[in-house]
Amino acid sequence: MNVLIIPEDCTHDQYILKPIIEGILRELKKAQANVRVLRDPNLGGVERALKSEELSRILDRNKGMYQLILLLVDRDGKVGRRNQLVALERQFGPTLPAKCCFLAEVAIEEIEVWASAGVDLLDGWRMEEVRKLHNPKEDYFSLLAKHLAVATGQSGGRRHMGKEAGKNIDRVLTRCPELKHLSSRISDFLKTGTITSEPYNG
Repeated sequence: MNVLIIPEDCTHDQYILKPIIEGILRELKKAQANVRVLRDPNLGGVERALKSEELSRILDRNKGMYQLILLLVDRDGKVGRRNQLVALERQFGPTLPAKCCFLAEVAIEEIEVWASAGVDLLDGWRMEEVRKLHNPKEDYFSLLAKHLAVATGQSGGRRHMGKEAGKNIDRVLTRCPELKHLSSRISDFLKTGTITSEPYNG
């Protein structure tokens, strides 16, 4: 199975999203899945990633090559962003081939929280508290990466922590219910070829 991830910005998100989605598919017994992160174009931000015109071009170019296409963006504290994803799924889902599925999900509140969920948290921190931060990337993830001595390099710790999240996918899914929900939706599609639920509402 070929899988395409559409991130809001591939520069850093690729190091987290690819191993996590690979981990989910491994749990769903799809070990042979070929997962690719969209790099051309690099959307460079959530506003562009949520534009219908941009997604239409991306999907038209790729829908014949992939069975599963995932749009994964930060929520950034904006609860209404989920409604945008619901609308995009409803707009583009019916336009895809029968064996191709388009799913969208938000990370609460940023993709870096998913990476943090795969490792031991700092003393005194709980995942429930991390998920409530408005800027978890700056207020928590960066501190955790420095604590683990992996903050150096281009990825700022994302490469190392993303791999750990992929290895410890059960822990990540337990700590991040929106990812657990996404996993269930992917599972439904693999089993039935249909989607009966919408992006996580929580």
